[in-house]
Amino acid sequence: MLPNEYFEKHLMNFPDSYYYADYDYDDDGYRQPVRKNWHREIEPLLDHLRKFDRQVALMLDGRFTTAQFYRVRDLLCEKILINTVRVQSVSLNCPRELQQALTSLNPQLVINVRKSGVLPSHFIFRKSGAFHPIILEDVYRSVRFPKEVDARFASIYTISGERKAVSMHPYRSNMLGLTKKKAKPDKEMQIDRDLMTAGKVLSYAWTDDQTLLFILADSQILDLRHTLCLIEMLYVILFRFWERMWCSESDTFTPPLQAMGRKNLALLVRSILVMSSAERQELHALAARSYDQLQKELVPLLDKPIKIYPSDDTILMHQLLYAQYNHFDQVDQQIKLREQPGIADACSTLEESSHQKIAALLMPRPALNTNDPS
Repeated sequence: MLPNEYFEKHLMNFPDSYYYADYDYDDDGYRQPVRKNWHREIEPLLDHLRKFDRQVALMLDGRFTTAQFYRVRDLLCEKILINTVRVQSVSLNCPRELQQALTSLNPQLVINVRKSGVLPSHFIFRKSGAFHPIILEDVYRSVRFPKEVDARFASIYTISGERKAVSMHPYRSNMLGLTKKKAKPDKEMQIDRDLMTAGKVLSYAWTDDQTLLFILADSQILDLRHTLCLIEMLYVILFRFWERMWCSESDTFTPPLQAMGRKNLALLVRSILVMSSAERQELHALAARSYDQLQKELVPLLDKPIKIYPSDDTILMHQLLYAQYNHFDQVDQQIKLREQPGIADACSTLEESSHQKIAALLMPRPALNTNDPS
């Protein structure tokens, strides 16, 4: 039997993508106690996944041998002992049992399995929230697991289908400064709370329709920090995030958002939560006008002709962005976007206008320093 035929026969229970869990969790906490040593107890599983991925990599790089084929098969079926409430025996070819074992360790642990070719790839993470899922930590991610075009999100699979979750994992290190005096268990819990607090706001500030602009405005391509800051502030206002928040929470948002470098957004959130209803309506109208103006101001930048080297052919910025957004950073290395004629001037004009709009949104707080691009 050929390798592909074997795996197609024995891995038919793996859908292309699936979320192995029976229920979601509340936004306010766990449904059952978390084992304090879950990091240590999950290590045998992580070691097994590393071995599996190494063997798959060897098998797929063209140096295939029969022994490797059988080794991959054995690793899929091999029993892994995980010490939860009791010692549980699980294997990679039974992901539902694997999810149940992870849930016993920590109800926030989730495993996503996707079929990459004919073999599964794995992503283990901790998440909080059911309606607005927030990824708190990436525990393990296979090299072959598909990467997101927009690093702000991660695609996860729930019972209701695929959803985009706000990924806060890149900001875990930013929160360490807020928990210096706490012991390790308390420190981890505080970091989780800070990430969930910031994630509540960013779930309104970040949406899929911003992806192309966020790729373009990356500091390594075009430095449009004020524009990105303005977009986050406008979306938070236009989505009326305050309708699901309490005024007493106003001070809790500031430290984590500031630790993430979102100082202006933190100040905006704090001021909105103590505004009157009339002031919020006035701010919402101002944000709507600013959003319409920003869309018009983006047109000159997106309509700039870009020269394609070494030929003299040109393509409009928005056409290039739509065609190559999956690897736009690599394209930028060839076309040198910042050196293209007119790009620097268009970016400077856009940044100056965005800076003025930020100042207008923060006008009720005259002591603000709006020169901070964050």
